[in-house]
Order: sequence, then C-alpha cells, then structure tokens
Amino acid sequence: MSATQTLVMRTRQDIIMKINMNTIMYVEAFFIATFATSMILYSGDNVKPGASDKIEIICSEAASQYEMNKCSLERFKSAEKEMESVFSELKKHLNVSETKDISFAQKKWEEYRDATCLFKASKSKGGTAYPMVLILCRTDMTRERTTQLKTTLDGIVQATGDLSY
Repeated sequence: MSATQTLVMRTRQDIIMKINMNTIMYVEAFFIATFATSMILYSGDNVKPGASDKIEIICSEAASQYEMNKCSLERFKSAEKEMESVFSELKKHLNVSETKDISFAQKKWEEYRDATCLFKASKSKGGTAYPMVLILCRTDMTRERTTQLKTTLDGIVQATGDLSY
C-alpha cells in the first residue's frame, strides 16, 4: 500500500469512528431523556417534604430494575427538595452580595455534581442500572451538600444570634 492509500484508509476509519461516537452519544441522550420522561410521567404525586418514610416503603418493595430506578428518582427528588429548602433559608440570612455569591457557588456545585456523577456512572453506561447508578450518586452528593449548607446556616445563626429558623 502506498502512503496515500494508507492515509485515505486512516481518514475513512477516523470518519467512521467519529460517526459511531456521535451515534452513541445521541442514543445515550435519547435513553436518558426517555428515562427521565417516564419517571416524571409515572412518578405519581410529587415528593413532599417529610415523605421519606413513604419513599422507603416503596423502595423496600422494588423488585424490577424499573422500580429501583423509580425509587432512586424519588429519593433524589426528596434530597433535592430538602437542599433547596435549606438553601432558601440560608439566603434569608445573607445580604444581596452574599446571596449573589452563594447562588453562583450553588450553580457551579450543581454542575460539578452532575459531571462527577456522569463520570462515576460511566462504567454502567448502556445497562439498565445506569440511570439508578447516576441518580444514586446525585442523591448522595446532594445530601452531602445539604449538610454543608446546614453547617453554614448554623454558623451564621450562631454568629448573629438569630434563631428564627
């Protein structure tokens, strides 16, 4: 084979590989979107604060991967609602500049959480457990963040003596 033929062959292989990678990314995006849509449509009532006992009962009865995925999503919704509640309370104790700063930090933390969990779940990509692994990671990190926000709020409350929350 000549150098030109080898170059043409490598170029074709690169193009095919890029097409295959793009196809895989679209299939993954479709799978995640389909899963999220089905969870929203079939999740019943939204999770309300204090509904964790109900969630645990549902989770203890989960038998199929679909049910385990649904359970994971419900746990995540509950954790996210708690974090949002603590975050809202924290912002009430901050001035305008601090509120802007903590809101920016929270947005960046959510981006970090999502990227970290995509990486951690990457080994199960393509499998039926992938959504559950991804959501469990997001739930764990969200609970950790809630603890951090509570600690910050408690520090502010102790420093100011404002016990109104």
